[in-house]
Amino acid sequence: MRQSLALILVAALAGSITAPTFAKTPQPSIYPISWQLDFKHGSPKRVVVGTDAYWYLTYTVTNNTGDEQVFRPDFEMLNKEGKVLKSDRAIPAEVFDKIKSVEGNRLLQPLSKVAGALRQGVDQAKDGVAIWPEVTRAWAASRSSSAASVASTPF
Repeated sequence: MRQSLALILVAALAGSITAPTFAKTPQPSIYPISWQLDFKHGSPKRVVVGTDAYWYLTYTVTNNTGDEQVFRPDFEMLNKEGKVLKSDRAIPAEVFDKIKSVEGNRLLQPLSKVAGALRQGVDQAKDGVAIWPEVTRAWAASRSSSAASVASTPF
């Protein structure tokens, strides 16, 4: 009985030592199962307007689906503290104007104008920008100390 139990245990261990089998990873469908917009974005950049700093991300969205589609972008940024920040919340118009000037793109539009119907074709592509205010964290020293520091934590 002990010998057969030991044999079963050895067989079980041998089976667990063999090369692991991996599940097949998902593969894209050969045939499209839903429409997809072409979306290209730039790198996050920083801009200062007056005394306030902002982060922004430019993008181009193109509809090559064959039909008019509705585009409802929603951009979020995760900062170092793990807080999710939604874009384009109470951003002054001057910030967009400065970004448009810096980027040199006369076709650049704010998120509110990019959202909506997106017509078919490359010539109907929309250039947009998502904007976030820079998040800062301030530390105040005790009253007996004259030091205070402010650290910028955009990402």
